[in-house]
Amino acid sequence: MKKTFRAIALIAATLPLAAAPALAAEPLDPRALSLGGHYTAYPNADVNGTLSNPALLHQQRGFLYIGPNLGLSLGNNAVGANDVPALLGYGQYMASYFQYSQEVADASKRASAKAPDQVATPDAVKTLTNDGLTLGLGLRTGLLGLKIPVPSLLGVTMPVDPPKPKPIAKIEAKKPEGSQIRTSVAPAATGSVVAAAPAATESVAATGSAAIATSQSKLDQPVKSVIKREEPAPQRGGLAWGALGVRAWGDGRLDLTVASPVIMKTVTNFPTLDQRLTQNIKDLKDAMGKNDISPAEIGQKVMAVRDTITSKDGFGVFMKDGASDTGARTFTVAETNRAYGTGAVTLSQPIPFPALPGFPKARASVGGAFKVFGGPGSIQAPIETAAGSQPLSLGAPGTLTAEASINLSEPLETLTTALDEFSKDYSKAADMQKKLESFGSLDYNKALGMTLKSRAASSIGTGVDVGAVVDFDDALSLGASVYNAAVFWPGTQTNFKTSFDGSKFSFTPDGTTNINFTDTEPTVFALGATYRLPLGFNLMGDVQQSLEVNPATQQSYGPSLQAGLEWNILNFLYARAGARFGGKDPVYGAGLGMNLFLTKLDLAAGTDPDFKSINLAVSTGIGF
Repeated sequence: MKKTFRAIALIAATLPLAAAPALAAEPLDPRALSLGGHYTAYPNADVNGTLSNPALLHQQRGFLYIGPNLGLSLGNNAVGANDVPALLGYGQYMASYFQYSQEVADASKRASAKAPDQVATPDAVKTLTNDGLTLGLGLRTGLLGLKIPVPSLLGVTMPVDPPKPKPIAKIEAKKPEGSQIRTSVAPAATGSVVAAAPAATESVAATGSAAIATSQSKLDQPVKSVIKREEPAPQRGGLAWGALGVRAWGDGRLDLTVASPVIMKTVTNFPTLDQRLTQNIKDLKDAMGKNDISPAEIGQKVMAVRDTITSKDGFGVFMKDGASDTGARTFTVAETNRAYGTGAVTLSQPIPFPALPGFPKARASVGGAFKVFGGPGSIQAPIETAAGSQPLSLGAPGTLTAEASINLSEPLETLTTALDEFSKDYSKAADMQKKLESFGSLDYNKALGMTLKSRAASSIGTGVDVGAVVDFDDALSLGASVYNAAVFWPGTQTNFKTSFDGSKFSFTPDGTTNINFTDTEPTVFALGATYRLPLGFNLMGDVQQSLEVNPATQQSYGPSLQAGLEWNILNFLYARAGARFGGKDPVYGAGLGMNLFLTKLDLAAGTDPDFKSINLAVSTGIGF
């Protein structure tokens, strides 16, 4: 028996050190992954639960230590398991088209060349065209989590229910020898009444916690009878306890985003555009080769060529569309890296809260977390520019964005003008031919350009999270928080302008400015509720909005809706499932938790709806 107990104690003591590498979107918090995200109105079983609302910390266990754990994340925004068959079919179509194009160019095979049938554009290609491709690879390591209770700094007291009154205790009176005594007790509802008198006398009633009736016996000796009832103690208030927690974790992540809606749309439409333009040119040649040339027919064929070139599915997307349009179309490559550690001190405190109609026991608490970010900081990497070697600030963390611009609006307008003039006057065929030839001779300084922007954080930054939670009763809770409500992380932004001479790009420094770096620590607003159902079920939901900006599109992601259900089985085993819809990273999750003596173990798995990533998480800890 002793050996068995020792074995269990050894397992409980060493489990926090056994956290294994995991593929996880929330590697510090498997519970959050299994439920689809962090929740602002439900306390987690460890200090990581305060990542979304620091006010929840005081509801955790009295003391808690979270062991080291490791997480790895990998995924993309466009291509998942469900997209593979469609992409393979689309790839075969593109290969067949290029083979057809080669056969058309080969005079010996031209007669037998057959264009492949058009296939539907896969959803993955549409995503790449509209949103670009984002690849992410990340590593996160949890180092320490510790929570201890602290007295209420605001002197808040919590109501204590009075004890239940004890039953009336009856004490029999002793009668003197030779006397006769009659006692009577009134019902408790009418008060504690005691009558004690010799048989020949009347009873006397008294009120209060003790009633005494006295009479003279035959021997002229008084006789007393007492019945006592303990009155409930007055309701008192107990000092409310808050909580103080510390955490530390490290992030290492690299996100690569490639976006070019205009260029990608032109590329995906090129097979259709090419076949249509080939047919238009053939029809024009046939019309011009007839013995009885019809000027009106030739004009129609020329305009058909022009309309195909300038259509929105063709090269028309490169042309100016309004007075404010410069005609430049961009191709963006953005890299965002996270290589830093974070330490946080969290304090949560109960606050006075009035009784609400229907919720007489409502209570509330607030909390805040102060965070310190530390990383390698800015690195000055030399690059060759038009003015010689220049330093480029690369940060860890940091972002680097290269934006190439292509401006074909002027050559396209020149070409379409020539086609218009030729459709009206066939004597201008030679002039049109020259402009067609010049279309292929671009002025690269006007048509091509590139800008380079580097954002780098310094080695030390700070941030603040705030939150509040209201427990209306034992079942319903409402929480709200602002993650990264304030971030002060000095950094720099360096801009470079470039030009292309037909063979190489030349970089020219365009100034450096001081910035507040929030690229990897965006502000997040969250509002949520939790309802505790019978049989150990807990239902929770949250709405969150992040101000994180897509580096390629410079637009914020939409809000996310999170919902989860947890089943507490005998306060020992926890089954969880949840999902997050919308936002940056939609996810379906499920997991299990187990409490073994002082040790806890949580496992979770998750994937996005289209199976573009898969996530696993493990965490352990000791608490009491």
